[in-house]
Amino acid sequence: IGKAKKQMEPGMLMLFAGPPGTGKTFAAGAIAKALGKNLLVTDVSKVQSMWVGQSEKNVRRIFTVFERIVRRTENPPVLLLNEADQFLSRRLKDTGSSVDVMFNSLQNLFLESFEKLRGVLIATTNMKENLDTAFSRRFHLKLDFPMPGEAERKALWGLHLPSSIPGAREIDVNYVSKQYRLTGGQISIIVKNAAAEAAGRKGKSRKLTTRDLVKYCEIEAASMFGAGAAHIGFEA
Repeated sequence: IGKAKKQMEPGMLMLFAGPPGTGKTFAAGAIAKALGKNLLVTDVSKVQSMWVGQSEKNVRRIFTVFERIVRRTENPPVLLLNEADQFLSRRLKDTGSSVDVMFNSLQNLFLESFEKLRGVLIATTNMKENLDTAFSRRFHLKLDFPMPGEAERKALWGLHLPSSIPGAREIDVNYVSKQYRLTGGQISIIVKNAAAEAAGRKGKSRKLTTRDLVKYCEIEAASMFGAGAAHIGFEA
């Protein structure tokens, strides 16, 4: 009796959309873990090449390798297409240059690959409003990751300020949660930078303070794209 043919996993495509730092990649990892799978991460922003024809080869290689893994592995990983904005955006109607033609060709490759895909794929994007309708139809599930509200920010500050950090229990979490509209990713960076500065001090001042966090909150807010709209003070 011949060896039974491996049952292929059905295709399941998910789109996670939201601003940077809102937990899209983290959620993809959590889903993979819940499914008992590994997470295979591909940074789509690095796929496009300056060399003619190389970008198409890069896209084909991603899906060819993943298809091979799905066919040969009992429990294939989840494929994460991170930062897929540029290839999921609306296709160009007026292809007046070779660059435009190549861009549309790449998008068609993605569409074709999505249609044939077996296994679990998650794509992340920061700009859902630019999503081409042809891509939108390919995804079985689309989830929004909005900016966290004040209650969520308070929980995130608490998560990133464990009692093991000197001075953490004295931080005015209510103040920074209310004053600064930040993502979880930004809060993580702020705490790391502020804690590193505090650790470099000597004596009794060698502890994290609310002032330290405010300093790096202001730095982060000033460096954000569209910073003027992102930091508007207290919420109503």
